Amino acid sequence: MARDDGAGVTRLVSQHAASLSFEALPQELVELIKQIVLDTLGVAIGASGLAPEARVVAEYVEALGGRPESTVFGFGFKAPAPWAVFVNGSLGHMLDYDDVGAGGHVGIATVPVAFAIAEAFGRVSGRDLITAIAAGTDLHTRLDLAVRLPDWTMTEGWFATQLFGFLSGAVTAGRLRGFDAERIENALGIAFTQVSGSRQMAVGASTDLRSMQAGFSGQGAVLATDLAARGIVGSKEIIEGRYGIYKTYVRNQPAWSALTEGLGTSFPLLDEHGFKVWPACGYTRATSTATQRLRRENRLSPEDVETITIIGGTGALGGIRQWQSRTHARLR
Repeated sequence: MARDDGAGVTRLVSQHAASLSFEALPQELVELIKQIVLDTLGVAIGASGLAPEARVVAEYVEALGGRPESTVFGFGFKAPAPWAVFVNGSLGHMLDYDDVGAGGHVGIATVPVAFAIAEAFGRVSGRDLITAIAAGTDLHTRLDLAVRLPDWTMTEGWFATQLFGFLSGAVTAGRLRGFDAERIENALGIAFTQVSGSRQMAVGASTDLRSMQAGFSGQGAVLATDLAARGIVGSKEIIEGRYGIYKTYVRNQPAWSALTEGLGTSFPLLDEHGFKVWPACGYTRATSTATQRLRRENRLSPEDVETITIIGGTGALGGIRQWQSRTHARLR
């Protein structure tokens, strides 16, 4: 276990990812990951025909050419694995119907990476695929929980799907390629050099970049493992280091225990994951639920409502109950 100051965390999670076995996964986690895979594939393929920006991104990648390694979902062509993930990761969020959990949208950060790597390199079993996604989503969830336990608003300005997606994607790809702990650690170091993910893409009217966050992180993750496989040495201690992910991107001291406790035996994804009922930002679920309850309990029709006032904090911190208690409809 890492020390209280986080020393050794990056090496520890690299060893965990390299050694994780399918047999160590609880059956409920296996079933959840299967659902995440189906959900991610479904929303990505759906976006290929429904989102106007999908064709723009796909046609750009198709025009680049290159080795046909991995399938681009919904468009019937193959591209080099990093570019296929760029499209597929972007497709995953275009309808805003993808899964949510600690760290944002863990499915689109890991599943497109896993499928591209599996197709490009072959000889991958279903168990291998599930184990790799389990390793990636476990790291992604723990990275976020280490922030949220003290106060997750300290990441204000960064979008966790992309910020942590470079690392969770690198672990997913590295595990699927059979990397040992040293190469996974190098892949994490290379992925970390590319880390990004500002929330500016959703300030005011959301832009197309809001949907493409996992396209960038997934592409960077595959690139990281490609370079690590060729012997490129990545930055060390990228989680706990002097200029690591927390000291650079987070404004408080992380809860290191969230990263280290129960590695290989407990999987916080099971308690920190959900699928969307509506194709909209997860923060709107509380207000949508409150609106439906108000309508049902008061037998309202749209014609009965003059205005709706919603009061909430940053990131809907209050949760569903607070939103419901502070959501008011003025009747005509």
